Amino acid sequence: MKFAIWCTLCFLAVRLRLSESLDLVEQLEAIYEKADTLLSRLKEELQQHTNRAQKSINLLLPTSCLTAAIDQNGLYTIEVPGLSPFPVFCESQLAGLGWTEYKQGFGDLEGKFFLGLEKVRALTVLEPFELYDHVEDFDGERRHARFEEFALGTEEDAYAKNALGRYTGTAGDSLRSHRKMKFSTYDRDNDREFTKNCAFYYLGGWWYNACLDRYVFLLS
Repeated sequence: MKFAIWCTLCFLAVRLRLSESLDLVEQLEAIYEKADTLLSRLKEELQQHTNRAQKSINLLLPTSCLTAAIDQNGLYTIEVPGLSPFPVFCESQLAGLGWTEYKQGFGDLEGKFFLGLEKVRALTVLEPFELYDHVEDFDGERRHARFEEFALGTEEDAYAKNALGRYTGTAGDSLRSHRKMKFSTYDRDNDREFTKNCAFYYLGGWWYNACLDRYVFLLS
């Protein structure tokens, strides 16, 4: 009798543990299903974010070599409305010379050249300098402008035209509106024009205001 009762108790204990195990399995399966559903949802959201990010990247692609703001020759990816992005070869000089070139200087000293902003700044700091502006139009007519004082600020001040003295000459005092202006290039916009980069628009560096009255520098 005692043995029968003991066996019955053992059977009930095993049945109870089996029931608890089945409940645990069901709970684990439910958790797995929820986790699997959540993982699928996260994958979908990640794909959506990836697609939106790719669209944003495509929107940021330049539409030409000029808008790419390139600093060296090479292959660049552009996107023209209505077409998928495609690679092109860009010549850096077509976008105008950059800040580094104007800072260091460029050209042929025996021909057409620019001494360089840093050298000009150093010279104007060393002793007083005048500025002489000699211009000639396509018809061969020559004019000049002379300013009794001329000095540039440091690179931290974007080589601002800090001093521009009294004017004399025949070309007109059109540089006056550029006094105190900072130097701008296509890759460093310091002008006061809010709708565009003047250096990018005119393909060259200058002490732009918004944008200019007088412009001298060419592409090279």
